[in-house]
Amino acid sequence: TVTVTGPRGKLEREFKHIQIDITEVGDGKLRLDLWFGTRKQTATIRTIASHVENMITGVTQGFLYKMRFVYSHFPINVSLA
Repeated sequence: TVTVTGPRGKLEREFKHIQIDITEVGDGKLRLDLWFGTRKQTATIRTIASHVENMITGVTQGFLYKMRFVYSHFPINVSLA
């Protein structure tokens, strides 16, 4: 379980689907260790690192979502709640 806390809140995420060692190596750095993993398992290391980076960005800066509707022929009705 990885817990990230910042000024915008707290996020927790479990990475139980892969047997990986996550350790904190000073100065806010994480180390991800996978022992004798298959090709598919080693591909998930970068994915987990990206998830943690996105969690850190979310609790420190936040995210801004912009939505744009584009249509070419049919009219689209949109209602925002």
